[in-house]
Amino acid sequence: MRPLRVYVDTSVFGGMFEIEHAKESRRFFKRVDAGQFRLVVSDQVDAEIAPSPPVVQDLYKTKMATMERLAPSPEIKRLADLYIAHKVLTEKYRADATHIAYATVYKCDGIISWNFNHMVDLNRSIRYNMINAENGHVQLFLASPREVEEHENTRTVLF
Repeated sequence: MRPLRVYVDTSVFGGMFEIEHAKESRRFFKRVDAGQFRLVVSDQVDAEIAPSPPVVQDLYKTKMATMERLAPSPEIKRLADLYIAHKVLTEKYRADATHIAYATVYKCDGIISWNFNHMVDLNRSIRYNMINAENGHVQLFLASPREVEEHENTRTVLF
């Protein structure tokens, strides 16, 4: 089975160093290292990592060689604009809209994030996916590292 291509935002890297998220984050990165997930990032993640604590930056640099990097495109801006125009997010959270747009345009299998306010939220997820469908794009799963589980008996990965 091919690894799932998952777009990860800055919170996934930072989660490794937060008491609340460290256990699940370590488990997630262990599965990344085992080849179950292929991490996908963008220049938006780069920009958010830059002011992060050194330990977060070091983790990001360590994983960089194995991550797929996405290039900016006009379609990403257009789609992020649509999320804002349809009031899924406000302009203040354009960065989060941009993350969703990157993963959508590049047909990632899903998005992994600890951002429960603007990304991993059922209502917003439905609205992102409605806009995606109306514009001929893929549907995305949005989950936290905690929600991605592996069944020991079957090794089936579920979102």
